[in-house]
Amino acid sequence: MKGVPAKFRIVDELYRWEKDPEGTEIEVLAVGKGLETGAEYPVIWIVNHPTAKIIGNTLGHDDRAHNHKAYKTILNNSIDWVD
Repeated sequence: MKGVPAKFRIVDELYRWEKDPEGTEIEVLAVGKGLETGAEYPVIWIVNHPTAKIIGNTLGHDDRAHNHKAYKTILNNSIDWVD
């Protein structure tokens, strides 16, 4: 998460995503926290796949996210990582 603040606030939809315990292992890079419940869910992660580079990102639902500096950095980092 090079160049991304350890904590930042973004206005976006938070998906209540939970990993399938029988699925492929992932490495969570960032979590989002629900304002009402305080529950945390992965928002950026990579899949530990033996032959492919796969990144998951549930952020970016509208221009409030698209124009956020941290979000733009995450997208650029993601492109660099899979390249």
